[in-house]
Amino acid sequence: AFVGWFLLTAARDEEAGAIVRYAVAGLTVADVMTANPHTAPAGIAVDDFIRDYLLGDRHSSYPVERPDGSICGLITLGQLRALSPVERTSTLVADAAIPLAQVPVARSDEPVTVLAERVASSAGHRVLVMRDSDHVVGIVTARDLARFVDVHEWRCQSRLRDCELVLAQAADRLLLTIMRAAVRLRSAWSRADLNSPA
Repeated sequence: AFVGWFLLTAARDEEAGAIVRYAVAGLTVADVMTANPHTAPAGIAVDDFIRDYLLGDRHSSYPVERPDGSICGLITLGQLRALSPVERTSTLVADAAIPLAQVPVARSDEPVTVLAERVASSAGHRVLVMRDSDHVVGIVTARDLARFVDVHEWRCQSRLRDCELVLAQAADRLLLTIMRAAVRLRSAWSRADLNSPA
């Protein structure tokens, strides 16, 4: 019984994986990313960043931007929470951030499938989408990716249900046509039997 359950579960997982792969085929990182994310200035104190940028904003992570516009890391709520109130006043955003070398990155033209492994492998569960080695054009979070896959999987399943419905309707019409032909054929045979000399 356990082996049967395992095989059934594996088959369902494989089917779900196939649906997801079909749903995201041909899509790129640009289709998932939040373009032009808000950034955090590298050279200000964490306390100032929280007060002037974070409060009232809906984002939970920010690429950290140097004065020249290049990106040097990623600051998340996790990094901010790890600092004591005293540390927040004396620590620069750049010093509290995850260094860029430790943040997964992607290009906007890469297939969306590359994101799953990269998002899962990062401490902040985010991928920065870079135009070149230090200019950010977008960000993808694990939540963005999960929502994207859910929506596209739902669309794919909806299309499959529509196809199944069309096929079922076509099969019903074909069956009805066959049944009508069988009735006509039986009627023709009956008339032939009545008209034939015995």
